[in-house]
Amino acid sequence: NGVANDQKAVSAAREALRLREIGKAGPLVIAQSYVDLCLVEGGAGDHEGALPHCERAVALYAGAGATRSNAYRLALRQLELALYYSGQNEKRIEVARERIGMTAELFGEDSSVLASERVSMTMSLAEHGLFAEAVGLLELGMPVVLKRNGANSTQYSKALFCQGWLHYLQGQFDQALPPMRQALAVYAAQVDGRDHHMLHVLRTTLAQVLIESGQANSEARDLLESVIAERSQAGAMANALAYSRLPLAQWHAAHGDAASARVLLDQVSAVGAGVEKELHARVAATRSALFAAEGDLAAASVEAKAAWTIMQADRGDAHPRTVRYALDYARAARAAGAADEALAIEREYQPKLARLYPPGSVHLSQTSARP
Repeated sequence: NGVANDQKAVSAAREALRLREIGKAGPLVIAQSYVDLCLVEGGAGDHEGALPHCERAVALYAGAGATRSNAYRLALRQLELALYYSGQNEKRIEVARERIGMTAELFGEDSSVLASERVSMTMSLAEHGLFAEAVGLLELGMPVVLKRNGANSTQYSKALFCQGWLHYLQGQFDQALPPMRQALAVYAAQVDGRDHHMLHVLRTTLAQVLIESGQANSEARDLLESVIAERSQAGAMANALAYSRLPLAQWHAAHGDAASARVLLDQVSAVGAGVEKELHARVAATRSALFAAEGDLAAASVEAKAAWTIMQADRGDAHPRTVRYALDYARAARAAGAADEALAIEREYQPKLARLYPPGSVHLSQTSARP
C-alpha cells in the first residue's frame, strides 16, 4: 500500500506540473511544481529521478530573479536532499552553504531558523572531516538555540546531540558522552513517549558511542535491545532495525559472542540497498574484528579490505572513515603477511589521517578494527 500511495503521489505531481505548463503558469508556479515533484519522487525512493526536477526548480527561480526568496531557500533544501541520496555529497555541501547564507539574509543572525540550520549543518560537515567549519557553525548556532528555545526544549536537545556527535566523529569519545546523555534525558522528558523515532536515534547513538569507546556495558545493551523491541512491536521494516542491530552485533563481538554477533550482522547485510553503504562497511569491519579474534588473519584481512573499498567507492579517498578503514586494512594485511602492501597503504593514508583529526583524537593514536 505504501508503494502504491507513493506512485499515486508521483502521478498526481506530474499531472499538476503538466497542467500548469499547458496553462502557461508563471515561472514561480512551475518552479514550485518541480519542487513538489522532486519531493514526492524522492519520497518514493527515486532520488536520481528526483534530482533533475530539483535542479530545474532552482534554475527557474534563478531565471525569475527570485533567488532571495524563502521559496528558493526551500527549493535548495530539497535539492540538498536529492544530492545527498544521489551520492553527490560535495555539491550538497556547497548548496547547503548557499542556503544558510540566504537564511541569514532572510531571517537575521539572531533567528532561531538560522541557528537550527547552522546546528544541523554541523553533521554534514563533520561527516566529511570538515571539523573546523562544523565547530564554528555549532558555536554560532547553539547559544541562539539555547536563548530562543530554552535548555529543556527539544530543539536544544537536538543541538546537544549534534555537539556530542561532532565530538564522536572527531574521536573525542569522553567529550561526546555527556552532551549525548543530556540530549537523551531532555528529549525523553519533553516528548513523554510521543516521538519514538528521535528517542530511538538518541538511544542507539549513545549506545554506539559507549561501545566504540570501549564501554560495551549493560547500559549499551539495554538501550539497543529496547529500541529493537519497540521498533519490532511497531512493525518496523528490517532496514529500520538495522541501525540498532549493527551496534548490538558490535556489543556481542566485544563480549566474545561471535555467533550472536554474526546472526545480527547477517540480518543487516540482508537489507542490501535499504540502508546506506556505510552500514555495510561497518558490517565488514565488524566481521574483520571477529575473524581476527578467532585467529583467522586471512579472512580478517579480506573483510577489512571490503570495509575500505565500500567506503572508498561510496565517499571517496578523502572521507574520514575511508582513511581509517584503509589503515585498518593495512594493519590486517600486515598481520596476514602482506607487509609491503601494508607499508604502501600506510604511507598514503597516515598523512591524511594526521590532517583530518584534531590533537587528542583517539584516531591519531591508533587504527583498529573497531567499526
